[in-house]
Amino acid sequence: MAGRVTHDISTLAGLLAEIGRLNTAKGWRDHFPQDKPGPLTGPWFAAYCALATSEVAEALDEYRDKRWSETREDGKPIGVGPELADALIRLLDMIDIWDIDIVSELLRVLEYGWTRPYQHGGRVL
Repeated sequence: MAGRVTHDISTLAGLLAEIGRLNTAKGWRDHFPQDKPGPLTGPWFAAYCALATSEVAEALDEYRDKRWSETREDGKPIGVGPELADALIRLLDMIDIWDIDIVSELLRVLEYGWTRPYQHGGRVL
């Protein structure tokens, strides 16, 4: 398994490229046209949102089982860490497919967050 990653995943651009390469090679992008921008119609956006949500739910299940980061006998990573990695991969794949300028969006949301009051909304969670 080691050595198959070809991009520098310490950068956002490298991470997006590696995720796109993996998901294309494994057939997860077969239903999309290869040119940009990504598909703006059909059920795909909703399906990708559901897949990302399911990975976060799996992370919660792993948390409840007190399993942080392990490797099964067959080599599959399991636990909270791997499930959150799966969720992030799903989200970053969406960002790439739908050509979202995530750095700009992060900056906008973070800047707005600094204008909000302490624990805005008044709820505990």
